[in-house]
Amino acid sequence: MIKYSKNSNWLAHIGTCLLLVVLYTLSGCTDSGLNDSGLKTTEPKAAINKEPVPAELVKETSEKKVYKVHYEFQEEQWDDPGILSTTRLQFSWVKPGDDSISESLWSMRLDGSDLRQVASYQLLDTPTAGTLDSSFPIVRSPNNRYVAFAVRTCFSCSERRILDLETKEVIVAPMGGNEPDFQWMPDSKSIVFNAEGLMHYNLETRKGEYIRSRFRDDNWGPWHLIDNGKKIIVSPNKKRYTYDFKSGELLKEQEDFFGSNIHGTYLTYDQKYWIVLGKSNEFDGYGWSSFDSPGEPFEQAGRTLGTCYASLTYRAPIYKGFTNGVKVVMPKGKKRSLYLFDTEDSVEVGNLTLYNVQAEDLERSY
Repeated sequence: MIKYSKNSNWLAHIGTCLLLVVLYTLSGCTDSGLNDSGLKTTEPKAAINKEPVPAELVKETSEKKVYKVHYEFQEEQWDDPGILSTTRLQFSWVKPGDDSISESLWSMRLDGSDLRQVASYQLLDTPTAGTLDSSFPIVRSPNNRYVAFAVRTCFSCSERRILDLETKEVIVAPMGGNEPDFQWMPDSKSIVFNAEGLMHYNLETRKGEYIRSRFRDDNWGPWHLIDNGKKIIVSPNKKRYTYDFKSGELLKEQEDFFGSNIHGTYLTYDQKYWIVLGKSNEFDGYGWSSFDSPGEPFEQAGRTLGTCYASLTYRAPIYKGFTNGVKVVMPKGKKRSLYLFDTEDSVEVGNLTLYNVQAEDLERSY
């Protein structure tokens, strides 16, 4: 029998520990794709805040400019000062490598740079799998922390969901009705939307209050929150009524009217103009109209925009999603722009909105 000294035993123990450390380090690459639950994830490793790569101009004609958007998987941190420094577009998209029904949420700068994932499709599918409702914008809260969206979980079911980008919690809000039309209150603590009646939902208490009767008991119609949530404007019966949001007091009645988002009438981000749909011999397409006369478009903006489009103000570009990218409809006389994404198949970009809008973008002359 061979005998070992105490010092030899100690050295052998150290050697064994070092060997285990080496083996653990070498095996680490096999665990990098596991989440905290031990389940395999499909997300690639994100780049860490790389400098934004400008979109590459690949084609220019007399009518349009075509850009290719640089793709390298990066995630958006909702409170990152770099993110908060620029106006951004937010939209749903299927990134390279995912199947055609795995839409995740993305954002980029207005110039097509800094493409980042806001939320994965696994998170958007929480708690019940479904498909994003492409008819409605996905709306970011004023403080950028929350995202409100609708998911079709069956043919006639549309869940209203609110995602907390800080905690990754998905709140299922009260459901019902066809058009959620999410509109945030300015403090980001509550949101107003349709749910078989007009619902004012509080994120802190997780309770909602039906408030339509506060304003009127007859026909309802399309509506918008205006003046930083202090007022609501409603358009039933070919008229417009403006109410104080808190008290329900009628402040103004007008003869004109506007349509709902799904039928093609959007307020610009600054709420000074409408983007309206006109159908006549003189005007066939979309145009800007002043807030006080939405039925009278005074300048044509473009044709066929579909659903989920956005613009900052009068004569500013109108942004919309299309197959494999974002289309930018410019004011009359200027070339439109197309921003193409790196996709393996034809994928519709949808649910587009603007958020984190900067004052200089609202004041810019187009």
